[in-house]
Amino acid sequence: MIDQNIFNFTVVVAGKEQRAYVLADEGEDRDFHYRVRFDDGYEDVFHEVQGELQGLRGAESAAYADAIKYDVHHFIGLNTDAFWYVFREQVGDEVVNVWIFEEEEEDEEENLSTSWNVHYKKAYRFHLLKVGNAWMVANRDGKDIPAVDRELSKKVEFVLKTIL
Repeated sequence: MIDQNIFNFTVVVAGKEQRAYVLADEGEDRDFHYRVRFDDGYEDVFHEVQGELQGLRGAESAAYADAIKYDVHHFIGLNTDAFWYVFREQVGDEVVNVWIFEEEEEDEEENLSTSWNVHYKKAYRFHLLKVGNAWMVANRDGKDIPAVDRELSKKVEFVLKTIL
C-alpha cells in the first residue's frame, strides 16, 4: 500500500468529475491489478480482461473502469523520485488527462540529458527537450508530429516553465 496522495488523477464517472486514487498494484508479471478508490467512496480492484479494463465487482464497476482506462496503467513503473505531472486538457474534440514524465538519458560520452515525455489516452505522443533557453518537440519514431500534438506541446511547455 502506498500513500494515496502519490498517485491520483481527475476522472469523470457517470458525468461527475472526481479524483481516482491508486492505492496499490496487486498481481505479478504482466497481470496487473490496480486497487483504486474514488472521491465518492467507491473502491474496487481493476484489471484487464482481453484488452478491456474491468473491476472485480462486475457491472457495478463499469463506469469506474471506463473512467480510468487510459490512466491507471501509468502507476506501473512510476519513478516517484523523478518529476511527473498530470493535468486535464482539451485535445482535439475531447478532454483527456495529459501526463508528463521526466526522463534522463546518457549518451555515448556519458553526457546526461533530460526530456519530458508526454502521454495521453494510454499512449506516448511526443517529448520536449530544453536546449539553452529554447524548447524543442520531437517524438521517438522521427515522424511528423500531428497539429493537435504540436498545439498541446505549447501548453506542456508553459506548464513546465511554470512548475520547474
